[in-house]
Amino acid sequence: MVQKNPLQIKKINKRKKQLPVGRIQKFKRFLHQHSLRRKLAFIMVATIASLVAYQVQDTNLFRASILQNMPEFNGTVYPVQVMPKWGALNGDENPLYKDNTENVVPISNYDPNQVASIYAVEHLAGYDTGTERGSGSHAGFDIRGITGTPIHSSTNGIVAKVKEGDSGFGNHVVVKFKGPSPINPSENEILHFSYSHLNQIASGIDVGDEIKKGQIIGYMGDTGTAAGIHLHFQGDLSTAPFSPYWPFTNTEANEAELGFFEAVNEGLGIENAETYTFHPMEYVLKYQNTEGSLTLDEQNIEDIQPTQEESLAEAFGGTSSEIAERKGSQITLSSADRMGVVGKEVIIEAKIEASYFNELSDEAVIPIKLIGVGHLSKIELKKSDFRDLKANFSIRSDKEGIATVEVQGGMIQISFSNSIKPLAQFSIETDGYLEAGQTEIIRISALDEDGNPASNNSLPETVEVTASGVPAEFKSSQIPKEAFNNGVAEIQLIPTNEGELIIKAVGNGIIGEASGQLVRKPGFFSDVDPNHPNYLAIKALKEANIINGYQNNTFGPENPVLRVEALQMLNNAFEIKASGELPELSFNDIEKNAWYTAALKRAVKAGVIQGYKDGSVKPGQPVNKVEYFKMLLKVNGIDEFETNEKTSYADVPSNEWYTWIAQVAKERNLIDAPGNLFKPDEWMTRAMVAESIYRMQYLMENNQLRFNAQ
Repeated sequence: MVQKNPLQIKKINKRKKQLPVGRIQKFKRFLHQHSLRRKLAFIMVATIASLVAYQVQDTNLFRASILQNMPEFNGTVYPVQVMPKWGALNGDENPLYKDNTENVVPISNYDPNQVASIYAVEHLAGYDTGTERGSGSHAGFDIRGITGTPIHSSTNGIVAKVKEGDSGFGNHVVVKFKGPSPINPSENEILHFSYSHLNQIASGIDVGDEIKKGQIIGYMGDTGTAAGIHLHFQGDLSTAPFSPYWPFTNTEANEAELGFFEAVNEGLGIENAETYTFHPMEYVLKYQNTEGSLTLDEQNIEDIQPTQEESLAEAFGGTSSEIAERKGSQITLSSADRMGVVGKEVIIEAKIEASYFNELSDEAVIPIKLIGVGHLSKIELKKSDFRDLKANFSIRSDKEGIATVEVQGGMIQISFSNSIKPLAQFSIETDGYLEAGQTEIIRISALDEDGNPASNNSLPETVEVTASGVPAEFKSSQIPKEAFNNGVAEIQLIPTNEGELIIKAVGNGIIGEASGQLVRKPGFFSDVDPNHPNYLAIKALKEANIINGYQNNTFGPENPVLRVEALQMLNNAFEIKASGELPELSFNDIEKNAWYTAALKRAVKAGVIQGYKDGSVKPGQPVNKVEYFKMLLKVNGIDEFETNEKTSYADVPSNEWYTWIAQVAKERNLIDAPGNLFKPDEWMTRAMVAESIYRMQYLMENNQLRFNAQ
């Protein structure tokens, strides 16, 4: 049996409940009056029901069957390309884009280390923390704006869903596309981008339509469950059971006694969000390429709410062609200190992209815009101000408040106060994976008593960093306060052995410590440490080249294993015995010459796997426990027979087709089963498959009948 996702079932049941009563009555009357048509209608209903059930049971495969002839992937563009000049909106509580085309500018470039206010809620953050990744289960990425701001498709693709509604995601559009996998970029994967809470969906956008990169598909709003005007931009992997995916149900939130927003803030279902979604803006940033984008002239602009390119030219100054060139420019702003003291200057650095710098004439002027408190040392930058593509200017304020500084789309905020809170603590972070002999980056955060970045004015002249527990070499163990940018500094460290590393930062009598930073030998997975229950199995199979990880050096121990992935791992471990000529595969749902074709042919020849009655083999479906253990046993020549095990697992009946499989698994101790539960319908994870292969190999090599976990 294949596990059914409760969200999928709930969604279909909801559709049934919403069917108007009048339609049901008319349908019954129609069937009663026409007996022949009644029979035909019954066949149609049964067919539709079968298709719906098939979709629920095997959503990933259903998606794969309709994703043919996908448009070519040619890079990405930002889904929101302009943002308002907030200080110029005259306090309007609900400004409209169509009334404020003179008050918009190109959107600030997304920088994951410097998220501006336009990017409101990060992927896997909470609504209360906003930009702190890993602090919540927000599955998408929120971009702020004003009602009617155009929303563009980030990629070429096919419209998979168009939905209008006043709850959940509200009005939303889902576009599927085939592009580099976020997990394994060397391979392509079917992905989904969803654009939610739209005020309006662009006319002519229908399911099945081919969409061009940059095409307007809707307009920003706050429909559905939204606390403000924004775009909820989300990326779903091919393994996601539906799109847009959400990591928890209302029932689960209610059982946890949490409201919707509280559940997100508490991180309810964050493991699901990590498994089935990916960071959409990081993906867009990685593959950003405006070539081949659909221009306004190529679009149907009859219902476009904002004015066209000429209005943008008027807003920024210059001709339309000049504005188009400016959209490709990039200036980013940074400062070592986001907390300023009233009466003292704060230095701001502007970094310009080389291509844009080269296009500037010697007479070109770039205005510096200020909203809020303070006075600028310059109101414009010239080409001659830049040295090595960097130019400095300062801001000073005589009163408390926030200053927002903007230069050609780059933006930074400085908070001024009369007094600076003192340094209270150091926080030390690593990427969670330290490798012996490799240069590692360690982040030292200086924080005040409220946990906010400490001002450089409160820092000692030098912060000393030490390491103990494992020999390590620092490029420099002393950090000058000038090296702290918004309270954060980075140092380089090279551990020289495997073990536990303790890092300390000391300054002004304050000590920050990070202990238990595990140093691993080169090449092992960053998400599997010696405390993992399947560490020995994963380590042994990795060293034997039986299993591999992802390109980001992770193994994904809790990820479900697909049927063909399980076959490949079994073939790597035991080499499926298949004598004679291998058969041609006739399954109707496999790709010709796919990476798993050779292993699948051997498995079919050896009788390890058979297809389904409908002619499919479901390669992209996760394998459940009984399916997997049947393959494991058959690969090793173990077929149905009477076992010595008198009692099986508590959840395995004595007369099921898989009873003997569970009994062999228990008799030979091939898998851990807490509570004496086999859980036959449970999906096998990568860690569980590794453990079972490791134990079976041990039994075969040592001619034993039962694995001893000790």
